[in-house]
Amino acid sequence: MKNQLSKILPAFVALGILSFAAFSLWQSRQTKDKVIMAQPEKLLLTEIWQVKSVDSPTQFTIKKGW
Repeated sequence: MKNQLSKILPAFVALGILSFAAFSLWQSRQTKDKVIMAQPEKLLLTEIWQVKSVDSPTQFTIKKGW
């Protein structure tokens, strides 16, 4: 019994690691909003931007126009 367990255990560990990696990759691609980084001097003053949501103290989602 112990011999069988020592053969199967590495396969289960590898399967767990691969499953976690696949889930993490899938979860990271579920984001619907895209973040655009821009320098303030490159934004034209005549453009209108709308803040859609504040995601964190350093990140927010915006939309061009109303």
